[in-house]
Amino acid sequence: MLGLPHQHVHLEITKHEEDESLPVPHPEQLLVFYIPDEEEFQQMKKRLIAFGGRHVTSTNPYWDRGGVTIEDPDGYRVVLMNTEGITPD
Repeated sequence: MLGLPHQHVHLEITKHEEDESLPVPHPEQLLVFYIPDEEEFQQMKKRLIAFGGRHVTSTNPYWDRGGVTIEDPDGYRVVLMNTEGITPD
């Protein structure tokens, strides 16, 4: 489970334990993190690859501009964007 300090949000990642066929993730089913700090962005990218992820070209070229897409061994994709992200007006 991941959370943010002083925020009422969290992300829980679960694992299915039974030997059952699970659906194959679509390449556009993405979890996106906006990381504006370049050093933190590079560290996160290296850590995801060290944990078994692999750098892939995104189906949508938008994510490859200013970001990187990492696919885990099960085919799920995480996008790390080296930008501020969406900001409110």
